[in-house]
Amino acid sequence: MIIFDKITLCIIPSMKLREEDIDIVVRFNNSIFNKEDGVGHFGLVIRVQGEVVTIGDSEPPFLKDITLKELFFSISGEIDGVKRGLYLVESC
Repeated sequence: MIIFDKITLCIIPSMKLREEDIDIVVRFNNSIFNKEDGVGHFGLVIRVQGEVVTIGDSEPPFLKDITLKELFFSISGEIDGVKRGLYLVESC
């Protein structure tokens, strides 16, 4: 999947930015965590370890692990037609 490879090349090196007070926030469809309901949701990328991404979430459990493939599917728009994405947030 071409888009998967491009985003993978983007997100993994970007994790190094966390050392410089830049966080990665992801907007995704939370049906990957909540099978009963899927809505737009935000979470903080805590770490990427190989193909596994840990998302800090406001809903318990507060730390959730998903694969990069699941994450990219949840932001792709394939679930509900809404494309979502990754946001870099810099502290002031």
